[in-house]
Amino acid sequence: MALAQIKKSVINSETLTAEKKNAMAILSYVLKNVLDLLHPVMPFITEELNSILFQGSEMVISRAWPKADESLIVAKIEAAFDQAFAVVESVRGVRGRYNVSPATKLNAVVSVDDAATEASVKDCMAIITELSGLSDLSVAVKAVKPKFSASAVVPGGELYIPLEGILDPAAEIARLEKDKCVSREPRPNLLGHGRG
Repeated sequence: MALAQIKKSVINSETLTAEKKNAMAILSYVLKNVLDLLHPVMPFITEELNSILFQGSEMVISRAWPKADESLIVAKIEAAFDQAFAVVESVRGVRGRYNVSPATKLNAVVSVDDAATEASVKDCMAIITELSGLSDLSVAVKAVKPKFSASAVVPGGELYIPLEGILDPAAEIARLEKDKCVSREPRPNLLGHGRG
């Protein structure tokens, strides 16, 4: 649930603001509809969850099937969110590839191909920064790749994450050399014979 991740800091805040009430109402609506959608597959569980989470509401089995309101779908917003989540997934992928803790704040640069993509990513910068654990995010058309950076391809451009000060360059070069040597070694096939 991307919405839950985006609104996590709002919902976890101590004070009950209008923004928190709105986020909770949206998440409640979404959860209720998810229970309705899951009901044919797991009726007993959804009825139990419904009775706990939505006390006093009608049983799931007696509610109408949820219907999407196509008029509320805005293609430009959908595309912007797809772009934002691709960047978030790429940052998380770089963290996993280089074993960088999620608690470590990173800087990132998104180099995009055109001004429209730049505007789209900039519109979602707060979401990307929060969900990726970034301390800084810059976006530019044809941005220059920073020195000693990991990179990942994202729709409409490329993501760069400077790793200087986070990874030891000498240790990383040694790791890559070791991986290169291991990949050149013959490996046994299913019959137990090495590659010919």
